Amino acid sequence: MLRYGIPEFRLPREVLEEEIDYIVRTGAVLQTGVRVGIDVAIEDLLKKHDAVLLAAGCYRSLRLDLPGEDLPGVYPGLEFMMQVCAGKPPKVGNRVLVIGAGFTHLTVPGPPFGWVRKT
Repeated sequence: MLRYGIPEFRLPREVLEEEIDYIVRTGAVLQTGVRVGIDVAIEDLLKKHDAVLLAAGCYRSLRLDLPGEDLPGVYPGLEFMMQVCAGKPPKVGNRVLVIGAGFTHLTVPGPPFGWVRKT
């Protein structure tokens, strides 16, 4: 989630890599792509480790249930940012409205839309 949902201007990839490397060097075991309760039982993890941190991320955008949110040119913030972070920002026009709470409204616009492809 840190890599694909937060743009580099907010979390430089070099800093992210350093932080992950530090966590691993301290002895933490990272397992990605594991479905707890399906691929492994939480009880088995607790038998092997003193503590277990489940960091599932949030790869689903919350819908606002607004009329028109499924129209072309309307993007959920998380999906929009994942496309930007993957180097494939959606095309937008010159006038953009961002509706969001938390950091969504601050993150999505980016440094004056410098990374967004304009139509």
